[in-house]
Amino acid sequence: MVRNLNIGVFEVLPNNKSYSNLIDFIVEYPRDKVNKDGLRMANYKESNYLIKTFKELGLSEFLKKYYYTFVSDITIVYDPYGTGRYKEAIIDDPAEIFKFQNGEASMGYDSDGAEDEFWKGAGKIEDWREEKSVYFIIRPL
Repeated sequence: MVRNLNIGVFEVLPNNKSYSNLIDFIVEYPRDKVNKDGLRMANYKESNYLIKTFKELGLSEFLKKYYYTFVSDITIVYDPYGTGRYKEAIIDDPAEIFKFQNGEASMGYDSDGAEDEFWKGAGKIEDWREEKSVYFIIRPL
């Protein structure tokens, strides 16, 4: 049995639940405030601290019991005009990521900041890749 991990200023909960996507996780564990159980998603600084510290201690494998992994953005290589001049776009909104993963049209934006619609199988998409991030559930002490 994996127990809660007391870090001093917060307690890290083990990843003993299953979530089908980041949206469901965010609904249950907001990032900016605690939920009804006093839990929230760790912010970037807290997550980075955990990963860095456990890596330095040689305990990275142990830490896997405490985080969830979800797709945090999708990078798309596409030819917007069919001319062979490829651009990159990113989809980083959890709802839009979910739509893209399920073959639905989703909104992303390119390096110029222009929004465009993307979906799997679209002729203008040359390639795409998913980037994953880790998420911790914490209880502030």
